[in-house]
Amino acid sequence: MANLADPINREAIQYCESIEGQILSTCDPLKHLNITHFGYFKFFKNGTYLKLCNNLAWSKFYITHNLADKTTAFAESIIAIPFEELNTQLWPKSKGNDCLAALYEHNVWNGIDLTVKHEDFIEVYYFATERENNQIFDLYLNHIDLLMKFKIYFQEKAAHLMETQDKKSLAAQANPVSFFSEATQSIPIKANINIDAFFNETPVTHYYLGGKYSHIYLTRREAECLWYLSRGRTSKEAGRIMNLSSRTVESYITNLKVKTGTHWKNELIDIFLQSSLKNIFTNEVKVPINFIP
Repeated sequence: MANLADPINREAIQYCESIEGQILSTCDPLKHLNITHFGYFKFFKNGTYLKLCNNLAWSKFYITHNLADKTTAFAESIIAIPFEELNTQLWPKSKGNDCLAALYEHNVWNGIDLTVKHEDFIEVYYFATERENNQIFDLYLNHIDLLMKFKIYFQEKAAHLMETQDKKSLAAQANPVSFFSEATQSIPIKANINIDAFFNETPVTHYYLGGKYSHIYLTRREAECLWYLSRGRTSKEAGRIMNLSSRTVESYITNLKVKTGTHWKNELIDIFLQSSLKNIFTNEVKVPINFIP
């Protein structure tokens, strides 16, 4: 069984310690949403995994107690998730396994997972708060776009930490299974969150498309143009909303075609609608005011 005595897990914990300050700084805007706990997993088929988290004590406990091996719910549920499609799932309210019991004891509770299954690895972004904060489910059920936005922000700000070329950052599972939780429902209660402050402190300049276009990112303006086009707007209409000329909008579209290797606007729109970006740009009036830095 893997434990702290194993060099790979010892080095993984040392990696977590070395990046603690960077993770805390990146996750700081989540305070405006009353999210106290954020983490990122990248699980590989060979049983190794990357764990980034704003709670160092929990990361150490998770790795040293092999909690990645303590539940099969994730392995069972992931089969039904299509490749390259974002899946959201609320944590259970019951302490049904060792991992959930440990989360409860560490006051990491009332959480939600955002999971993406790729060909060679699985990514999990998870958000949680304290045991007493049941109001957080209002955020999960009614403001999921804010979590999607932070996911993109984290991808940009922590890209260098998410890379796994240095195997010293990886921990090892004793048995190659990954954790995930069966979705539950909760009674929505109005959450006291500061959306404007959250947006102000999570500026994004690179909007990655994901999937086979994961290496391609859109600029702020390119993303805006494509979003308006996906909503049925013409280039002239999009330009008027964005205070740009239609010629400028067309130049953004032309640049996007070059980036993606496409020839038609419909192809660009299809790529956009298949990406998680469509979940971010949800309100036509709100986008240029609150979403765009």
